[in-house]
Amino acid sequence: MLSSLKLIDFADGDRPQQPKMIVYDEKEQPNPGYLTWEYYDQLVLCMINSTLSEEILSHVVGLEISRECKKGNSTIDEYLRAFKNICDSLGAIGCSVPDEDKSYWLLQGLGPNYDSFTTIMLTKPLIPSYKEVEASLKIHDLRTSSLHKSPMKSTYVTQRGGGYNLRGRGRSF
Repeated sequence: MLSSLKLIDFADGDRPQQPKMIVYDEKEQPNPGYLTWEYYDQLVLCMINSTLSEEILSHVVGLEISRECKKGNSTIDEYLRAFKNICDSLGAIGCSVPDEDKSYWLLQGLGPNYDSFTTIMLTKPLIPSYKEVEASLKIHDLRTSSLHKSPMKSTYVTQRGGGYNLRGRGRSF
């Protein structure tokens, strides 16, 4: 529904929050862009909350903007822990979340930095189990973080022959 109304970018964080105040004619005043942003964001939050059961709604009470239902700036481990706590809490009150739903909602909450990962996982013939998604996500996160490490280490390995010992295979360099 949010996609069809062109409001999904409020929920996924692609529409950034506008500043509340702006400077105009050297005076600080309310930003009309913020008022418009706030109106639509609150509409989206209301739409999301209206689709939740009473048990699940208790976990999102107090969230002030729609995108707070996401991973945000949390580490993957923090996000997984918080997600698991919500699922465990739901199970404790008799509303257990099916494994496929856990996988789906875990992936949906990751945010735009994980779009390619989420797309790959969701386009498989069968949505992977929650455990498989969790393991794949941790591997993906480790791989991604290792790609952003210092280039000095990579340069050293490359200069030494890419880390492979080819001399023992009859080749001389």
